[in-house]
Amino acid sequence: MAQMTPRVVDISHHNKVTNLKAAAAAGIWGVIHKASQGRGYRDPDYATRREQAKAAGLLWGAYHFNDGTDVSAQVDWFLKCADPDDGTLLVLDFEDNQRSNMSAQQAVQFLRLLEQRTGRKGAVYSGNRLKETVARLSPADRSYLVQHRLWLCQYGPHAVLPIGFTHYWLWQYTGDGVGPQPHNVPGIVAGNGGIDLNAYDGSKEQLAAEWAPGAVAPDDDQVMGSTHSAQAEQDDVIPVAPIPERNEAPPQEPINIQPEKASYSLDIEILQRKLDRLGYHDVGEPDGKWGGKTKGALTAFLNDRGSDIVVNGGPTAAINDQISKALTEGWTRPIAAKRATATATEIAPKVESVRQTLWQRLGAKIAGGVAGAGALVSGASNNFASFNDKISPVKDFFSATPGWVWFVLVAMGAAIIYLSADKAQRATVQDYNTGKIN
Repeated sequence: MAQMTPRVVDISHHNKVTNLKAAAAAGIWGVIHKASQGRGYRDPDYATRREQAKAAGLLWGAYHFNDGTDVSAQVDWFLKCADPDDGTLLVLDFEDNQRSNMSAQQAVQFLRLLEQRTGRKGAVYSGNRLKETVARLSPADRSYLVQHRLWLCQYGPHAVLPIGFTHYWLWQYTGDGVGPQPHNVPGIVAGNGGIDLNAYDGSKEQLAAEWAPGAVAPDDDQVMGSTHSAQAEQDDVIPVAPIPERNEAPPQEPINIQPEKASYSLDIEILQRKLDRLGYHDVGEPDGKWGGKTKGALTAFLNDRGSDIVVNGGPTAAINDQISKALTEGWTRPIAAKRATATATEIAPKVESVRQTLWQRLGAKIAGGVAGAGALVSGASNNFASFNDKISPVKDFFSATPGWVWFVLVAMGAAIIYLSADKAQRATVQDYNTGKIN
């Protein structure tokens, strides 16, 4: 996968920010921060982070996480929380909300009202959600939508655009450690494997000109302080404890997702990768689909954490909070002492591969023993003419090659089989001891 160049970082209160000047010195030009959600949630770190970003010479933007409630009230609430000036980028975050999805028609209505109330167009952040719903819009709504800057969410090496869009403006190529490298920048701590980073295909001056009316390109002299100054700034900042991540909603009862009807979900793939990182390897390969393995691994995680959350469906805000905290703490799946010290013989009844290697090792021992004994007998027979005469027909069968040579070759083959089986058995036992297999 090609290496990307991050220029914009998007964060919310769940991210731990230590030093935005360090991020700017590493090549970041702008920050887009969560301001609001629905009609009543305000990000508690928005105002403080805005001052930090401006002090670091970074462009500043605000995003609103959608829900399916009254659109006019959402726009009012967003503008109240974002408190935009002429240089503030305004963005509608149009992605899946498991609690209450905004429709594509509502998204267009949001953007129209935002333009009416601010006198300028905002931008729209989306990925699969927009790709799956844009075709439902009327020609007039679609025509209006594609006039907006597209901030594309696409975790992969190639950008795939929604219908009607000819290019992206920003490309969020990674989040939570999924997607091309890099996954992190200095000054922002990723407690869950990586932060949301975005590429821009232009210069710093071009980005500033397109950002928002009145925006000014960051000054290199202002941003590029000495390493000592950046570290001093970092040491003076009080870390912020991470709490629910980007697409959280207020805690509610989990939704039901039927495994037999499950389709790919980026949220599910991220959940699976996090569970695997925490030691719940029985989640299986991260395929982005909800099923029995994912539910079982998630249930085991919550039980191990002492949580009373009941898993009836995919990841909720409360579940994401638990996982983020565990990753931030460096917590891993607890392994019972009996499991951690189990031997191959103890594991064999439960693990088929260990049983196989035990039989392979036993067979190799028997073959090696028989071959070794045969080599000794063959060698000794050369010293006893009468015995040699009795087995000469067998020896003649193997041509002129002495019989002991064949026995040695068999013994060597048995040794190779034994060592290979032993190595595989050790690896399997270690995987069992550490919880990688059940």
